[in-house]
Amino acid sequence: LTSRSKRIADHASIYELVPETNMLTFFRERLSAYPDVLTAAQVELITGYGENTVREWINKGELSYLDCIVGWRIPKCYLIKFLASPYCNKISRKTQKHLAMISEMLKSIPTYKETEYV
Repeated sequence: LTSRSKRIADHASIYELVPETNMLTFFRERLSAYPDVLTAAQVELITGYGENTVREWINKGELSYLDCIVGWRIPKCYLIKFLASPYCNKISRKTQKHLAMISEMLKSIPTYKETEYV
């Protein structure tokens, strides 16, 4: 990540820069190789946030899940919706993986110019 992208991801509302529909499309494409239902380990691999953090999101009602016999599972569509949510984008201490996804998303927007938002 460039220091400029990191500052944007840390301090600006992504909603000011990217419409929600564009975020949903980006995350659908970015996660297309993953199965439709994810384990906690897979969510951690994707986001960089640990299982305790994921449980906290679930307990707060921010991230939906399925309660299965083998434990809770997160449908990929629920994770995509969460990643594009205002709650997720307002996380103040984002992981490197989260920051990298935001940076990649911003670079994929043809009209985005980093210098305009610094």
